[in-house]
Amino acid sequence: MHAYLITGYDKEKIESEIVKLIEGGGIRRLGFNLKKILDVRELSKFTNLSLNEKSAIVIENIDEASTDAQNAFLKNLEEPQENLIYILTAKSQDSVLPTIASRCQVIEIGGGGAVPEVEAVQSVENFLNSKEGERLKEISKITKREEAAEFMKTVIFVLHKRLLTDPKLVYSVELAVETLRRLEANGNVQIQLTNFAISI
Repeated sequence: MHAYLITGYDKEKIESEIVKLIEGGGIRRLGFNLKKILDVRELSKFTNLSLNEKSAIVIENIDEASTDAQNAFLKNLEEPQENLIYILTAKSQDSVLPTIASRCQVIEIGGGGAVPEVEAVQSVENFLNSKEGERLKEISKITKREEAAEFMKTVIFVLHKRLLTDPKLVYSVELAVETLRRLEANGNVQIQLTNFAISI
């Protein structure tokens, strides 16, 4: 495996897992900050060089990178160098594009991938299966940011499950991840949810 995604909220445990992956293999650790497409270009310049020693590029909080940056970063995962591994960290697998997560060995530390309650999943299933007008009516009841974030996490969970049988849902998952990211960045709750309800 040339790419790992470590998920969770406990920074010490995540760091310990990174050390475990690198230790004992004589691997050089290189930290890299990736938030926007420009960062991906800088990374690509480096990875296009021939590496003589085994190296690990550690990208913390890949879930905070823009959707465009994550999409651009995919090429790096698809065409790895022989002496290079990627170690990514994120709060949860759901907060990362599914196309990235699918190319990584996922290591869950805990606290970031909790399974939603059955009632919440059923409610989201009904939401996704309903018509636009009904979806808008449903999201108009959500006013608090925490509630909106939990709702979007459940949406991502449900869409991830559906993705296994319907690959066309990748766009919807990306949209849901971006909506959650904007909510967590203090975006207006009703605007973000309305945009999502109309766009899926």
